[in-house]
Amino acid sequence: LAECASQLYIARLMLLHIAYKAEHKMDIRQENGIAKVFLANMVHKVVDTAIQLHGALGYSQDTPLAAWYTRIRSQRLVDGPDEVHKWTTGRNLIKAFKATGTTAGACGGDLL
Repeated sequence: LAECASQLYIARLMLLHIAYKAEHKMDIRQENGIAKVFLANMVHKVVDTAIQLHGALGYSQDTPLAAWYTRIRSQRLVDGPDEVHKWTTGRNLIKAFKATGTTAGACGGDLL
């Protein structure tokens, strides 16, 4: 349960960072790809943990967990599979390092 809380906290911070950049008309393409992969996988793990914590009840139709589990799998395919986003993120990290000598600007460090 504590691990789920930690993951949800990280997700909120990630989304707030992206919202801040979007609100200030900053480029969010890199963060968007990173968030897409992280959030889809995180939600899958959190719901899976909730199902396990509930035992057989978690997999039954008596709770929303089984329906959530079914729906979240498809969310990992929206806007392309994880591998495409990971490949693009990696490519952007290499470009950023070649241009500036650091990857900070390509992984959320441009606000610091």
